[in-house]
Amino acid sequence: MKIYEEELAKCSQNMIHIQLDNDTMKKINNFVNEVVLAKKNEAHHKKDSSKEHKRFTTGMMGECAIVKYYGYDIDKTIDWTVGESTLYDHADLRALGLNVGVKASAMGNFPLVHKKAKHPEIICVRKEPDIVIICGLATEDILNFYQDDTLVLTPQALGRKTAFYGYEALLPLPALEELKKRYPIR
Repeated sequence: MKIYEEELAKCSQNMIHIQLDNDTMKKINNFVNEVVLAKKNEAHHKKDSSKEHKRFTTGMMGECAIVKYYGYDIDKTIDWTVGESTLYDHADLRALGLNVGVKASAMGNFPLVHKKAKHPEIICVRKEPDIVIICGLATEDILNFYQDDTLVLTPQALGRKTAFYGYEALLPLPALEELKKRYPIR
């Protein structure tokens, strides 16, 4: 059995801590309230509605941390619109010209990823109410190799997703220009 703290420690040399300001946290909270309300009628959200607010908040914090790290304006770069989930099934960092997603999980939980990765993901951990740790970049090969269904805490996610535990294989977060060369939007 994988122990979360031991796995996370394997990428400690690459960790970047980002603190989000109060205005960003308020914006995230207001946005997530709208999202949860809008999603309550979608089939897969009815089936897996527990802790949605926390999950969406953690995800948005990860995206905001990456945007802040690369020096972009969160208000102008993050997509704050709300709609059908199918309209948002794409790489999170598309607005930065990247075919790269962001996977954020709460401290103590392995992040859930698609069983067959669609694009690389930047792996993040929500450490405190306003602090995100950027752990590194997982390529599609890394995401597809380091998977373990026994680490999934939400049974409703099984089948679609699995837990990622490959912190030791994460690549240090590259400069934005390098990411754009390697993973442009196609």
